[in-house]
Amino acid sequence: MLVIDRDGLRSNMTALRRLFHGTGVSRRPHFKAHKCPEICRLQLEFGANGVCAATIGEAEVLSALDTSILLTSIVSSDPNLGRVVELRANGRDLKLVVDNAATARRLSSSLLTRNCAAEVLIDVDTGRGRSG
Repeated sequence: MLVIDRDGLRSNMTALRRLFHGTGVSRRPHFKAHKCPEICRLQLEFGANGVCAATIGEAEVLSALDTSILLTSIVSSDPNLGRVVELRANGRDLKLVVDNAATARRLSSSLLTRNCAAEVLIDVDTGRGRSG
């Protein structure tokens, strides 16, 4: 069970909105921090420009919010490609990440079979050996 001081949460979100007001910086909080769609709704109400999801399952849950979702994990298996394509084919604003050309080609091919496209970010390995 998640217990939240709602007034404290709203106060923190108000402070964050004030901090970023007029800076041109957008906020896209990560769902994995709290895993609570209601908190996401509140973050959007307080000026977030979308949300991040670590997994396809999280993106599927967040698709009910009708907001921009950035899937931060790289999708490479055929079943998972199918799931993200299904979200895009159903009109969800889903941004994806790829870390190599082969995955980008497979993603493109999968999207084209459903006559849709997706915004894609390139994950570059900056020396940490995690991806790219």
